Amino acid sequence: MKICKLKLKGLNSFRGEVEIDFEKSPLDGASLVAITGPTGSGKTTLLDAICVALYGKTPRLSGTTNQHPRHLISHGETEGFAEVYFEANNTRYHATWSIKRKGSPKGQLFDDSDELITTKVAQEVESILGLDFDAFRRSVMLAQGEFAAFLKANNEERRTILEATAGVSIYDVLKQALNNKVSAVEAANAEVSDKLNKIPEASREQLV
Repeated sequence: MKICKLKLKGLNSFRGEVEIDFEKSPLDGASLVAITGPTGSGKTTLLDAICVALYGKTPRLSGTTNQHPRHLISHGETEGFAEVYFEANNTRYHATWSIKRKGSPKGQLFDDSDELITTKVAQEVESILGLDFDAFRRSVMLAQGEFAAFLKANNEERRTILEATAGVSIYDVLKQALNNKVSAVEAANAEVSDKLNKIPEASREQLV
């Protein structure tokens, strides 16, 4: 997955509209992008915007008493939105998320031609990326203090996350297919051996 562009407005410290285009100078030529700034400057809000646009929720609010995403709206504002342009599997997508303080959040997912794909964004994103929200936050979007979540995951959870992130699950499919072929060959050999064992030995007279 590649994040191409991020837009947001009315979320936490970002009252006005903000756009970060990773495909324009000076970010387009950067192999590594660091988000830095003092506490409260909005570093985590940028990650929040990506998460809500893709999954409709964010790690920052998970496990708190204020889990509803309306708590992301800037103080004094009545609405907010986030948009993420991203690329996955050589296909570009555009996910949007918006919310009003007295309303429910709305999300939409578009293709590269701005044709609406679905309003069930989280479900479709999970299918596209092969990562549900928990796997995404543990592997792609480790928020502050969340690195331990990946380290504390059990072996099976880590395996699922790493396979989805690295795209290596196909090797499990190939391994299973190979094992099936080996089993089929072994079964055929056993059948042939059984038939050979049932053939009576020829006597000396028959051989002469």
